Amino acid sequence: MTGVEALAPTCVAVFVDESGDFDHARRAAVGLAAKHGARLILYDSTTASAFTEPVRSTFSAEGAGQQYGPLLSDVDLERLGRSGLARQVREARDERVDAWAHLASEHGAEPFVQLAREQGADLLVLPEELGEPGVVDRLRGETLEEAEETTRIPIVVVDRAGNLT
Repeated sequence: MTGVEALAPTCVAVFVDESGDFDHARRAAVGLAAKHGARLILYDSTTASAFTEPVRSTFSAEGAGQQYGPLLSDVDLERLGRSGLARQVREARDERVDAWAHLASEHGAEPFVQLAREQGADLLVLPEELGEPGVVDRLRGETLEEAEETTRIPIVVVDRAGNLT
């Protein structure tokens, strides 16, 4: 039995994007969550911005920040205008996975790991591309190396073909 086959997660967090560039990681995470009956958290890294919050805050509209928690359903995501991510959550739920999403407000692997830890994730799934990030991703801290340095939670890396390591 390989290391990946020996895992029995109860909560899986996966680094995704709304454009679909990391769909291979999302599909692998859905498969792992379905196989083990685990909850799934889709962490959308592309929503982080230095200028705006992905979800309205208490400063932007009276009481709007209290309307949403850290994890969002497909319905919440539709209301927020995030139909691509809402579709990803629905697809996971169609596979009988308890799937939720989180809209990142900060760049980097460290906020991803922190949310995963807070939500009880016992497995992280990352796309292989974070192992060889471009300049912008390095500046944002979106690297496999940063994720590995900030957690003891097991990490599975998925290549574009869907292979897990």
